[in-house]
Amino acid sequence: MAAWYQTKESAICFLNPNLLGPRNVWNHLLWLIEVPRGSGQPELISQKLLEFGQGLGYDSFRDSAGNIIIKKPATPFKEKIPHICLHAHYDIVAVKDIGVQIDLKKDPLIPRIVPSKEDPNRMLLMATGTSLGADCGIGLAMILAILEDRTLEHGPIDALFTRDEETTMAGVNEMEQGEIKAKYIISTDFFTECGLGIGSQGSMEMQVEIPVKKIELKQVSLVGVQISGLNGGHSGQDVTNNRCNAIKLLGRAVYQALSIAVLKDQVCIQSINGGEAMNAIPRSCKGIFVVPILKAKQFEEVLIQVRDIMRNELQVKEQNFQLDIILDQKDLNEQIIAYNPHSTIQILKAINILPYGVLQMSSEYKDVVELSSNIGMIELQAPTEISKPGSESNNEEILCKINVLPRSLKESELDWMLIDIQSQMHLIGGHINHEYTRRHKAWTPQTQGELVKKAKDCIREANKGAKAKEVVMCGTTEMPQLLIKIPDSQGISIGCRVDNLHSPQEMVYIDTAEPAYEALVRLLSRL
Repeated sequence: MAAWYQTKESAICFLNPNLLGPRNVWNHLLWLIEVPRGSGQPELISQKLLEFGQGLGYDSFRDSAGNIIIKKPATPFKEKIPHICLHAHYDIVAVKDIGVQIDLKKDPLIPRIVPSKEDPNRMLLMATGTSLGADCGIGLAMILAILEDRTLEHGPIDALFTRDEETTMAGVNEMEQGEIKAKYIISTDFFTECGLGIGSQGSMEMQVEIPVKKIELKQVSLVGVQISGLNGGHSGQDVTNNRCNAIKLLGRAVYQALSIAVLKDQVCIQSINGGEAMNAIPRSCKGIFVVPILKAKQFEEVLIQVRDIMRNELQVKEQNFQLDIILDQKDLNEQIIAYNPHSTIQILKAINILPYGVLQMSSEYKDVVELSSNIGMIELQAPTEISKPGSESNNEEILCKINVLPRSLKESELDWMLIDIQSQMHLIGGHINHEYTRRHKAWTPQTQGELVKKAKDCIREANKGAKAKEVVMCGTTEMPQLLIKIPDSQGISIGCRVDNLHSPQEMVYIDTAEPAYEALVRLLSRL
């Protein structure tokens, strides 16, 4: 085993009796938590995984797409069994709460164990003020534990750890077809207790852009409006949990206040920024608005009225909702540059009309979302000085950029969403920048087959007779691409319960890890 892993067992793992079940799984998860591995920074974590496999003496390599592949030989008398691909992605969505002093690109995350609010007898593993990286860290840890354990019975295993699943899916998209030859694909990128993943939505990443124009203003005040304290979460998994979107709430609050105060032609936006990842529900969003001095107090008062209305609406589902208003009166002669009232209204209209949340439930699969959409990020930086007439920079187009992520079980509905959103943007002078549009395939649900049947049996046995729940995932996975890149294969997903993915409230239900790992080990022995 590689030297970096031999040093010590994590103190939280060694000392805490609440970490039930397979100790080697927890130990692997806890060292993974210490490695910064947000999407787009694969170097350190991929090197550690490579060294891990090499340290065990297995054939281990990094492919041309940046994926790590570790090949564990079959146990005696299992050599002729078809190859099994165990899959997880090694990147995470790294986010933090406002005010948390941590560099997510350099610093380790800080794990903690807390009781569940729903059931104090159930313990949760969380990070402190940040996402935990259990997506897909806990699944990755299970595979590492299987690679490490030489007492298990199984056929030849190809462990595949993919790069940048949370953003571009570059690892699976760029891997060579036939690089791995396996009959069975078992992905651990799955987070339902006593569940079996059999399908998932496709998705389409898109960037909406609204052109804006600068304006010079005097005798004004700056009014900062910030939404914060929302639950956030995974834009697929949490879409049915009525999570509010901070970008949508800010758009509503400001537009409603402007309408009540009759100030639509007098208020200018200077900047707006919100969200941390396209596939995460935004927890915070901040906008700076420029208001005539004589109207600033009125604007603030109306915003307070709107805040009280929203707070009453959200008191159950978003208990920590905050709408903060900061008034900054400028010197009468100070020149302020912002974006004109027309641009301001177009941005607010875009926020309000872009689709968010569940759009359609499936008629084929009970309680499954067929079509949904997320508004993940918005960005408009404060303008610099206005250029003199005739200068080159005066012709520069300035854009407010909004990232949208529709998901669907059906490719045809994604085709329509592209047309629908493009039509909406044309109404307000915006457009979709197709340079940033990416499609990810849906995984057509598979309810039959040898792998599904054996997996259901193993999950039931590991969960004391509880029937396995077949799950069509409200999210996009790498499985459909894996099934293309590994021809003539069949796939499923297995994992333990993780809630609030892609947020600082991310939590692993500790007591679900043991049955998930046991089901996986049982399944390997029966293939």
